[in-house]
Amino acid sequence: MRPSRVAALLFVSYAGAVLFGCHKEDEPIAPQAILTLQVDKGYDVYADKWVFASDEKGEILDVQPYTDGQTVTLMSEKHPDKINVTFFGHNVYATENTQLGFATWAGVTSGTTVHFKLVTVDAPALSEKGEATIKVSNYTGANLITIANGYGYSYGGSLSNGNMEIDLSFYGAPSDILLYGWRSGVPVYYMAPGVKSNDVIERDYMTDFTPYPHQLQLNFPGPNTATIQGYDAKKSLAITLMDTAWPNQGDHPVIGYLDGYDSYDMTVTNTQEDGSVSYHQKGAIDFTFDMPTFNFSLTNNDIQNFSFDFSRDYTYHTAVWQHFEGMEYTAWTVNAPPGYAVKGLSIPSEILAKYPQLDMSKLAYGSLKFTEVITGQSYEQFVQGGFNTNADATAEGYVYWVK
Repeated sequence: MRPSRVAALLFVSYAGAVLFGCHKEDEPIAPQAILTLQVDKGYDVYADKWVFASDEKGEILDVQPYTDGQTVTLMSEKHPDKINVTFFGHNVYATENTQLGFATWAGVTSGTTVHFKLVTVDAPALSEKGEATIKVSNYTGANLITIANGYGYSYGGSLSNGNMEIDLSFYGAPSDILLYGWRSGVPVYYMAPGVKSNDVIERDYMTDFTPYPHQLQLNFPGPNTATIQGYDAKKSLAITLMDTAWPNQGDHPVIGYLDGYDSYDMTVTNTQEDGSVSYHQKGAIDFTFDMPTFNFSLTNNDIQNFSFDFSRDYTYHTAVWQHFEGMEYTAWTVNAPPGYAVKGLSIPSEILAKYPQLDMSKLAYGSLKFTEVITGQSYEQFVQGGFNTNADATAEGYVYWVK
């Protein structure tokens, strides 16, 4: 073969290889799912709702509207390991007030599926409405005694010279009625069983009311408050067993609970110099908990360059920026795990086209809290489950509210 022909063939082969290689490199990258959103039918039928995702630098990767009963997938040619997922909703209420809300969940694993579940809670059967009279002698409290039955109720009455008389209107008749108060700082109660309409209950505060079987004095420095609920699974009934806010029991109240409930829900809040700490426990009650202190400083409150110093370990923080204008309220909530900086937040053009009044520069810093999960859903599980706070049968943790 002649040299010129050999050279020509080599050139053609080389050119073909180059062209083939260029073809492979220039092929468009196929979009991949970076988020799937499943929304149950009936989840939220009122708002105009959107979801969009951005990368760590803030570039918007995809945006889609969604409604109840729909599955939406966000796609992108870029496949970052982590994305910021933002949900937007527009609501107009019967009062003609308008709310435009953004909720960003940062540092979510790309490819995550979020499920907005329609959570149905079995409500207790109300049966009939009843009217009853409660008379308590030798009562030592300064306010009317506290009443609870797990259903709806209302009451009023009089208190004079240690004699209290209450006119009670309640649902669920016949119903067990819990009466409780504090006697010399000790929580005491009386459970009136099976109260029917037109019943008259007469009791002596000194002899018929007994101390709570399980008690704890909240001796943490600073003001303390607590609420405790008991849940009866058979009746699908949650009853308030203790609330120290009314009547106010001072900074260090004694709290307590009653036996016989399937599970409990307790929140104890302690006010401190830099804010407050709320301890939450769901399931069985354990009074051997601590109330931690914390130090906090805010170094930049701008939504685009938010930074702070916080002394405690935490699962995620929640910061809120807001703007009020007439009857319209705009808020942007940002949730992020520790060590994850949220940068470059912006509003997609598709949303701005419908709501041109949106202006991020008008948003002002409003509040910040830190959630520490001890037992319960992780940050990723909470996102995947559609932010359902009732998903755990047992839970324990703290929320730190900073000033």
